[in-house]
Amino acid sequence: MSPSPARRRVLLLWGFMGVGKSAVGRRLAERLAVEFVDLDDRVEARAGVSVAQLFASRGEAAFRALERAEVLLSLEAPAPVVVALGGGALLEPRLREAALERSFVVVLGATVDTLVQRTRGSARPLLAPTPEVAIPRLLAQRARAYADAHVTVRSDGRSVEDLASDLAHLWLGWT
Repeated sequence: MSPSPARRRVLLLWGFMGVGKSAVGRRLAERLAVEFVDLDDRVEARAGVSVAQLFASRGEAAFRALERAEVLLSLEAPAPVVVALGGGALLEPRLREAALERSFVVVLGATVDTLVQRTRGSARPLLAPTPEVAIPRLLAQRARAYADAHVTVRSDGRSVEDLASDLAHLWLGWT
């Protein structure tokens, strides 16, 4: 399946950490022979440090500023691209609005239990004090923003291949 000249050349994969944005996005991009961008990788390249180090040394506000700049650059992509966003990347209403106008925004969702299982043992700064405490709180804070996406797809119990296939059909059929 090859990409069609879609009105929205950018597919933004959004959702909470651990839903599979990077794995699914990478596979989707391979399937459609388009570029894949992991936004955290771009932020790290720009900052010269890991996301965890950036949070520790400069704080969340500095991370969000770099993340915002990378989202805006992604929205200007001249060719089709799949971008895996961080879970908080589109929380700012004006940035979310721009993304919704200029790209196809898909939220990958999963249950709290799935997210706790997938993120347990990771060194993600926002999961303090524990994933069991942080995840339900953050999901509640982000629920309204996530609901704004064009489409929400559940990733619980689904393979990366199945999700990539579904997303390919959704994106290529989006008009």
